[in-house]
Amino acid sequence: MSIRPALLLRAVLTAALVLAAAVSASATRFEVSPQAIRAVWSGAGHQLTFIAGGVNIICDTTIEGSFHSARFSKVSGLLAGYITSARTEKPSCSGGTMLWLNGVETTANRLPWHVQYSAFEGTLPMISGVRLQFINMAFKLTSRFGGMNNVPCLYESTAAMPARFIFKLNMANGIVSALQPEESLTVPPSAGNEMLCPPTALVRGISNTVTKLGETESVTFRLVE
Repeated sequence: MSIRPALLLRAVLTAALVLAAAVSASATRFEVSPQAIRAVWSGAGHQLTFIAGGVNIICDTTIEGSFHSARFSKVSGLLAGYITSARTEKPSCSGGTMLWLNGVETTANRLPWHVQYSAFEGTLPMISGVRLQFINMAFKLTSRFGGMNNVPCLYESTAAMPARFIFKLNMANGIVSALQPEESLTVPPSAGNEMLCPPTALVRGISNTVTKLGETESVTFRLVE
């Protein structure tokens, strides 16, 4: 008995898809390409917003860093890389000022931030995001806090309270579409902070680009054995 070509092709494609799904589901590592990246929050609807004490401070922001290896394990808490540069693209932000503790915008320096792998979003093999934790992410907000003008407040993520970000992925090809803070992200004040400062700062914003450092090439994550 002969098998029609269309049925045979359908069977082959189905088997290939099942095999690909099985391989992806058993994959224990991510492959990221390229390793050195830049994320930019700039322009209306894409700037980073820092919310503290009812004050919204909105800034153009750029961060840069790299992964230690092109491949890393899906192990929560794994040190996967560093953020080595963080800066505001304009010195005066709306609603107040935000300055990174990077040794340039402020004399204090908390770079590099430690980048830890946390988890993935979605269901294997079709993942929609890669969750990361930033430790040592630190910034100074200056605005009207506690009823007084120009109050400087320092905030810094720690191992106990890391700053959680998500690389949002195109599920079809693994290309990063954006880097954004988790909705629940709050950053605690640094030790010895001013009494007038709000107890936490929220961070919001969807980046408009995530590319290879110094170029326009997209960043891609994929599952590997």
